[in-house]
Amino acid sequence: MNLLKRLFLLTLAVLFFCKNLSFAQTAVAPDIGDGTEGNPYQIATWQNLYWLSIHSDQWGKHYKQVANIDIGGIGSIGGSGWSPIGNSGVTAFTGVYDGNGKTVYGLTIDRPVTDYVGLFGYLRGVDAVIKNLRVKNASVSGKDDVGVLVGHNLSGTIENCCALGEANGSQSVGGLVGRNEANGKIRCCYASGSVSGVGAYIGGLVGENVHSTIENCYAISGVSGDTYIGGLVGNNYEALVTHCYAYGGVTFSNAYGGYLVGQMYNASIVSSVCRKSEKVPPVGLGAGGLGVTDEEMRLPATYLSLGWDFAGESDNGDEDYWNHDGERSLGCPFLNWEANGKNDDDDAEISGGSSDEFDFSNAGAWVAFVESNSDDVILNILQTDATPNIEGSLPEGISTLSPLYWTGNVVLGEINGKYNIKLDLTGITGIENCGTLHVLKRENNTQPWKDVETDLGATLDRSDCPNSITVEGLTSFSDFVIAGGADNPLPVELSGFSGASTNDGVRLNWKTAAETDNAGFVLYRNDAEIASYQNTDALKGAGTTSGETAYSFVDSDVYLGESYTYKIASVDISGTAYEYETTVSVKITESMESEAETKAYEYALEQNYPNPFNPSTLIRFSLKQAGNTTLRVFDMLGREILSKQFTGKAGWNAYQFNASGLSSGMYYYQISSGSFVETKKMMLLK
Repeated sequence: MNLLKRLFLLTLAVLFFCKNLSFAQTAVAPDIGDGTEGNPYQIATWQNLYWLSIHSDQWGKHYKQVANIDIGGIGSIGGSGWSPIGNSGVTAFTGVYDGNGKTVYGLTIDRPVTDYVGLFGYLRGVDAVIKNLRVKNASVSGKDDVGVLVGHNLSGTIENCCALGEANGSQSVGGLVGRNEANGKIRCCYASGSVSGVGAYIGGLVGENVHSTIENCYAISGVSGDTYIGGLVGNNYEALVTHCYAYGGVTFSNAYGGYLVGQMYNASIVSSVCRKSEKVPPVGLGAGGLGVTDEEMRLPATYLSLGWDFAGESDNGDEDYWNHDGERSLGCPFLNWEANGKNDDDDAEISGGSSDEFDFSNAGAWVAFVESNSDDVILNILQTDATPNIEGSLPEGISTLSPLYWTGNVVLGEINGKYNIKLDLTGITGIENCGTLHVLKRENNTQPWKDVETDLGATLDRSDCPNSITVEGLTSFSDFVIAGGADNPLPVELSGFSGASTNDGVRLNWKTAAETDNAGFVLYRNDAEIASYQNTDALKGAGTTSGETAYSFVDSDVYLGESYTYKIASVDISGTAYEYETTVSVKITESMESEAETKAYEYALEQNYPNPFNPSTLIRFSLKQAGNTTLRVFDMLGREILSKQFTGKAGWNAYQFNASGLSSGMYYYQISSGSFVETKKMMLLK
């Protein structure tokens, strides 16, 4: 049996056992750190975080997140969204994850028959820690033990963390953590959004707190379920809640619900506060917790009298857990770490009733009700600095989305009147014609975008454009994004551009965070065009994608001792170009020429990048000496797709392979030069 036939049969076997796997992601191991306490792995991209989620053998290591990460639109097995880090008591996350004050955006999980669901599904052990991490714009659905941050915490510690979004499940569902047990510790954390379940033990912060502690935490959430429903904790069983508050709505269909805790059993609530209500007591079954008026919820004196440790006072301790400015957290206290070193303050929460105007200026939005809204409401609006994912097709005439979008949620109450929302356009470049600017809206990040005017019947006030644009006559909150056609390019988001002098010339590398209808790029050297997507495959764009795409180009027409400045322009499918301000300057040094003369090369074939790819990928190989070289590409049946013969240079060579005319699937690429032959496989995913 020949080699290609054996490879084909092996591939069929793998596909049989893994037929539901999606290859939409590329897992990339962190390139800094070794996973020890003194040198933790640095999580810098969504590819690094995805690598962690699928490598359970790495779940006992140390990690530090060094950048904000958007994982919106990233799918997984069976299209069910993010694969939780830790998925059972046996395969739990037992290491340390330091969020470093950074944020994970766009977490989406849809696993309605799966237990232990969250960004981290299962945290276990007295040495297991998650700290200093923010999760925002999240939508998480599972069965039992469901939380936006952690599904199940067994004996671990969670501190200085927050979770903003939606959590839904059956039993033990929380806005931050589903179940906290066996001396699990949750300290200085908060949750905001909506939490729901069809069963018992549903809480705004934690679903079940069993033989564990929750200290200096709060929840501003709408919570609903069947039995034992709490604004902060659903079930507090032989456990302790101290110096916490809940401010939100609680609804339960069967029995036992409380604005603070749904059920108490041999447990304690110390110095904790919630809203006063004639219908819902502070604690549904048991004792403890202080119910106060909305006005008293906003007074620091309420909490100081209970011994809460605030910044600026010395009577209640010097740890300074809490702070208060009358605005943040609906005017209630907030955790002091939120004010210290907060680097992405893009969320806002406002409560009010009919005919109110709400200022979400720190999220770049303003809301005004223009019809009577009979319910008091709590709104939450997040702003995300990234291009959102696209499901299905865009509305007719729309070709580009801005690298900025908003997500609005109703935390408490219902919208039963029309409202207007004004969106700040600051930072969105490429707006050429305000008259043809659009605003799109979608129900959630799994639904297609709709035009607010043509599809939803709203109107746009463009009179303040390009400073802002106002949508008038809406009746629900969800996601919003600015969109444009051919005369509003809203350019491709460039996330990196670098250059270096190499043996072959100047190697330029750049990445895009997302692309919409990107035809390709044009490169300029010293303000003169040197290459274009129209004549160079390496410069052709990825079209429309919400994922990161890497590009590379070598300028060989350079001279020793000279310096060159490079810049890039992107061109969309209509031919509209956008020139980026970022430039790269490179000097061609003599040392590089000397190195080329003396370096001993080896034969080697690298894995193509990116992989999976669509529609092009870079194949790099090294030759020990110059000579006749052949590049071949085969499909899974062993049929030859491509054969290129050329004279390869000694050292590293690169070929940009374009598969725009091929269908999705596994392919093999082979380099042969003299006696050297090597074959690797690659995945085309359209």
